Amino acid sequence: MDMLLLIVIAFWLSLAMAGAWAIQRATGLSGWIDTIWSFAVGVGGILSALFADGDSERRVAILVMVAAWALRLGSHIGSRTRGAGEDPRYAKFIEEWGESASWRLFFFLQ
Repeated sequence: MDMLLLIVIAFWLSLAMAGAWAIQRATGLSGWIDTIWSFAVGVGGILSALFADGDSERRVAILVMVAAWALRLGSHIGSRTRGAGEDPRYAKFIEEWGESASWRLFFFLQ
């Protein structure tokens, strides 16, 4: 795989997680972090499958599996987040981090 593609995917994931942080800050619901992560990793996997070397049938199979996984997981977490309160894992971090929670969460997600 081309190094430029890996850099693009890394930049995409960093940007997506910065967006997830902003959404968490705006809504107060950390479940959106995991929802966005699922979809963002799926996009990275799809890009990898599209531009990788190798047998095209195998790449298409991987693309379909990654897309199905990302859609299923992201949709599940998103629907769970929509009807629930704060995710207890992230709530614990935020409580422990106190005043610096916002920026520590940002760097944690990066």
